[in-house]
Amino acid sequence: VCVSQSTASDLRRLFNIHPDKIHVIYEAMPSRHKLTSQITKYSNYIMAVGARQPRKNIDRLIKSCQLLNQKLIIVGEPPSNQLTNSQVTYTGYVSDQDLVNYLAGASVFVYPSIYEGFGLPILEAFYHKVPVACSNTSSLPEVAGDAAVYFDPYNIDQMAKAITEAIKNKDKLVEAGTKQLAKFSWDKCAKETLEVYKSLML
Repeated sequence: VCVSQSTASDLRRLFNIHPDKIHVIYEAMPSRHKLTSQITKYSNYIMAVGARQPRKNIDRLIKSCQLLNQKLIIVGEPPSNQLTNSQVTYTGYVSDQDLVNYLAGASVFVYPSIYEGFGLPILEAFYHKVPVACSNTSSLPEVAGDAAVYFDPYNIDQMAKAITEAIKNKDKLVEAGTKQLAKFSWDKCAKETLEVYKSLML
């Protein structure tokens, strides 16, 4: 069982697994992040999550935000070699409520990862009605659909342009994000997983 077509493709390519043995079943937004935000309006900052792993591509995001002269808040474990300046704030790990507050208050959520198996934070941004700009790699286009502005994660200028476009088209993206979010549910995930188990018992 793979969480995305991208992951399924990797499985076939790396381990030569026959396609008939692979089932793609999408995940959904964690219910623990369906909290009511304590933020009543957007603030002028860009938000991202996760920085420890190089694939998260935070270094390029920081450089992109410097081009835009925008404040960046990064939630999660900071990298050991932090690129620090007055525009960047590392929160470290935070509570679920604080995560929701940071997300709901952002002018845009940016997911610059070079690789993701699925991309749950995108769904969380959709739920809290925040426009999304994200990489055009791996599974992210599957998750975000038509509800995000995409960029090449290796291209800092393109990333900055996508962030600006996402902020400018907030209303349109938020509406599209709500529709995209409805495609993913744990009930559907559970039913499809159960069908896989049943098929193995025949």
